[in-house]
Amino acid sequence: MPANSGKGRALDVIGVGPEVTWSRKSAAEFDRARYDRQIRAFGAAGQNVLKSLRVGIVGLGGTGSIVLQELAHLGVTDFLLFDPDVVEESNLNRLIGATPSDVGLPKVEVAKKWAQHISPNIRVDARQESVLKFRTLRTLADTDFVFCCTDSHGSRAVLNQFAYQYFGPHD
Repeated sequence: MPANSGKGRALDVIGVGPEVTWSRKSAAEFDRARYDRQIRAFGAAGQNVLKSLRVGIVGLGGTGSIVLQELAHLGVTDFLLFDPDVVEESNLNRLIGATPSDVGLPKVEVAKKWAQHISPNIRVDARQESVLKFRTLRTLADTDFVFCCTDSHGSRAVLNQFAYQYFGPHD
């Protein structure tokens, strides 16, 4: 059984034609007006899939904060965030949602605040921890997707090995 609690492969597309068919079904409700353009592309079932996902983002700097913002705007509502760092003044030109008053605060807390600004119903588990610690890393197994947005070779190597071990095809 895959480590992601047997949820199956998120966003497996079964068929594309006049309509997109998804392997994952969900009865989630969403604001049809807000997501109108992507419903036109992915269908209501695709929007339901997006809303049902649990996404992990490791690294909430320039890339991670943008990934979080875009996924929140797309309708993803459940996030697990990891970054051990705090906001520095030199980060302000690339951290989405960060202001000078955020200097010294954990990047994950600034990211959580910004995500909840986009959509108040978003669930964010923000952890100021490093994925180099196994206890921390292991919690990512309960997500559907993990975005590696780190700036260190060590954390990238650990996340790559983790992905091979927990998210690869299983019989």
